[in-house]
Amino acid sequence: MSRTVLLKLSLASLLLTGCVYVGPIEEEVDSLPYFNEFTGVNPSMGFVEVDLSSGGTQEFTLKDYGDENEEQTLYHRMVVDYRAAGLTANPISAVSPKAIEPGRRESIFYTFPACSLPKPYSDVLVDGKTIDLYLILSDEEFSYQNQNPTQSFSDFSFPFETVSGRGGVWVHWTIRFTGSCHP
Repeated sequence: MSRTVLLKLSLASLLLTGCVYVGPIEEEVDSLPYFNEFTGVNPSMGFVEVDLSSGGTQEFTLKDYGDENEEQTLYHRMVVDYRAAGLTANPISAVSPKAIEPGRRESIFYTFPACSLPKPYSDVLVDGKTIDLYLILSDEEFSYQNQNPTQSFSDFSFPFETVSGRGGVWVHWTIRFTGSCHP
């Protein structure tokens, strides 16, 4: 056999045995942020009792979180839903979103100052009533932002909306009030 034929057979053999493979080029997937619901959320998600008699202040923390795409800026905000307590006019309140730059993934702290809430929210602070509180984390900006410290909504989905509509992830607590605020 000629040398050229042997070379062609060797090359064909390599191709058939799978030694040379050109796979598809994978694009980077833009996944949503994540958080550890067991060790990264304080207090644990679920039911939280807030004693109004001792000032009604409760801190909520998200510390074990991130994004697979580490170069992305993350955005977060606190949203409070007062509908369960009976508030019907603009029952959703959200703070202005805050940004977290890449490489600066420090704990996120929000303090809920129940006894310092403005009207009409302070009207629902009654022993035994409940509200829902959310911390939302997204890797894109929220559609509804405000320069005021808080913004009111009548539609529950508005404060969760992001620019592309993809949304984010969130932690959730149901807060039950006990006692009453002192004037």
